[in-house]
Order: sequence, then C-alpha cells, then structure tokens
Amino acid sequence: MQSKYKILSPKWSSNGKQITYTAYDNKSRAAIVIQTLATGKPQLITPFKKYNGTPSFSPDGRKLAITQSKNSNPEIYIVDLLSHNFKQLTFNKAIDFESSWSPNGTHIIFTSDRSGRQQIYRISVNGGQANASVFAVDQIQVRLIPLMEKRL
Repeated sequence: MQSKYKILSPKWSSNGKQITYTAYDNKSRAAIVIQTLATGKPQLITPFKKYNGTPSFSPDGRKLAITQSKNSNPEIYIVDLLSHNFKQLTFNKAIDFESSWSPNGTHIIFTSDRSGRQQIYRISVNGGQANASVFAVDQIQVRLIPLMEKRL
C-alpha cells in the first residue's frame, strides 16, 4: 500500500500491531497518524496545523511522545491515545524534537539545541527540568570517520 502523502519517522508499537508516522500533504503540512496493520485503517492523531512530527509509542502503547509546534516553537508533548489529551513536557525557546521513551516508560529522551548545538536531553513523563545526557560522541565520531571514508 502506498500513500499520496510523504511519510516519515515510522515507529512500531510494542505489540507490533500498529505503526505511527508523520504524513506530509502536498502543502508540506504535517500530521501524525497511527495505522493498524491488520486493517490498514489510519487514525489521525494531530491535525495539519503547524509542525507535528517524530512520534514514538510508549512501551505500553497507550501514549505517544511527539514534537509539535502548537505555539510556533517545537516542543515535546505526550498524547494519551484513549482520552486524546495533550500534555506539553518541554517549555524552552530552543527546538526540541526526536523524542523516544525509556524502556520502563518513566522518561523521554529527545534532541534539543538549547545548549547552542544539538544534544540529547532526558525528562520525566511527569514533567520538570530536562537534563542533558552525556554521551561519548567525540570518541564515536573518531571511529566512524575512517569507516565512512573506506566506503567512499
């Protein structure tokens, strides 16, 4: 099955019965969709207003973490799929996007440029202060460059 829309950022539900993705219409408006694989039926989660993207299912499949620019700035939200309530998690002038759930469903990690360059941050699903996560990116980058050069 193919769509007339551009489709990006697909993610499986933990039970493997659904996928969520971002669909762009011909005017580059983005919406988040959940599609049940058995029926092929899509369900619109967010309307085509401003930016909606990078959806990620919670481990129990009851919620999505998404990026939405409801107030013109991309922030991280949690959508309860039963009540359709949206809860804003981040409140920052920076661009927050690419969210992903912790395995136990208690935290969200996401990318943000709030430090002046894109880094990974972690926040509780209950809200609060987002903390930068420290990763050895410089060590990884040094190892990847020779591998990439060999392929070129």
